[in-house]
Amino acid sequence: LETNLDPLVLPDVEPDKAIVDQADRELARIFLAMFKKSVGSKLRFFFRTERLAAAAGEVWGRDALGGARLSGIGGKSKESSSFSGKAGSPTDGAFEQSLRSLGGGPGGGFAVVVGPRAKQLKAVARAAEGDDKNCIILLNARLRGRQGDGLRENLANLFVPAFHLRLAGCAGEGLVYRALEEGSDNPWLLARRDLPST
Repeated sequence: LETNLDPLVLPDVEPDKAIVDQADRELARIFLAMFKKSVGSKLRFFFRTERLAAAAGEVWGRDALGGARLSGIGGKSKESSSFSGKAGSPTDGAFEQSLRSLGGGPGGGFAVVVGPRAKQLKAVARAAEGDDKNCIILLNARLRGRQGDGLRENLANLFVPAFHLRLAGCAGEGLVYRALEEGSDNPWLLARRDLPST
């Protein structure tokens, strides 16, 4: 990991954007370490902007990728990207098409979409419809725990949470947890905990 671990507590204010970006990047790096040997050449990471994809490549080092590819979906970048019509102008259609054509051959491919925005989640939802060839994996998509967001609620029903950990309660005194395990019913767990001192 890039820095020391923070205590697992609810922050008093929204976390700084740089902290959120780093947390997304670190989770993606752990995911890469787990799967690059088995599916590396068919693995493609999509970060919500070109800047975040470039930062991941710089921090991880190209040798760490093991055949996996990094892409930015678009956003405020100085250069045109593979998913941008003009600089800074993301094209949902190009991103969606890229999700549909991951593998380029039999067996399909694996898209890991890291911390997507609502607009990008719409493209993910369209690409996932009827696609049994490719595997789309969402990391830190923030699908659960929000009420009144129909898109996220629909995607939460479409995508199976393989691992979910969220603080609950006013001060984060509770945890909501679920992990898929072979041979298990995979229940959702709610636990009370003592808050760590900060």
